[in-house]
Amino acid sequence: MKSVIIASLTFVFLTAFNHRGSLEKTASLTCILKSDKTNYKVGELPDFKIEIINNTEKDIYLIGSLDGSDIKWRMPYCYFTIQEPKPDSVDMVGRCGNMNTLKPQDFVLIKAGAKFNPYMSLNEYGFFTDHTVTNSQTFQTPGVYRIQFHYSTNSQKLDDFMGDRPLQQDKAKRQKLVSLLQRVPKVDIVSNEIEITIGN
Repeated sequence: MKSVIIASLTFVFLTAFNHRGSLEKTASLTCILKSDKTNYKVGELPDFKIEIINNTEKDIYLIGSLDGSDIKWRMPYCYFTIQEPKPDSVDMVGRCGNMNTLKPQDFVLIKAGAKFNPYMSLNEYGFFTDHTVTNSQTFQTPGVYRIQFHYSTNSQKLDDFMGDRPLQQDKAKRQKLVSLLQRVPKVDIVSNEIEITIGN
């Protein structure tokens, strides 16, 4: 009797564990950060590549880096964190306070198993670059830099993604955006950490 109970409990545990693993896999997006090389000269801009991989078994939508995403003014948040050889002394670059309005074209269909670059060019619509890693002043100090990329869509509210609202919002267009946003996984993901060396 005791062995039967143990066997039953083992079966229940394994079933629950396998189900949990299945759910985790279904919800999984992987973010990979790469650079074109590991050693650079002072002032040389590294060429970073981002791949967000849809590990789910279904098609999803993702949104690329929008106007203001790099400074977390709006979602999705798309930004880099950089551990520098010494404390940052680079002056912040001022920018316009306006933001482009979210469009249906900003939603990109990502097939199951496919990769997504949040900085990709999309027809006549391009996503916005990160102002930190495209500023040559960021990499002026010789030494080792440790870098990660962050991507977040973790909000159900359309207004968190919207940017500047149009003066007149068509209800049908807004509903289209709401419908697309419902197909965007709500995630906070962080890439692998890479190291690059800036030399004289």
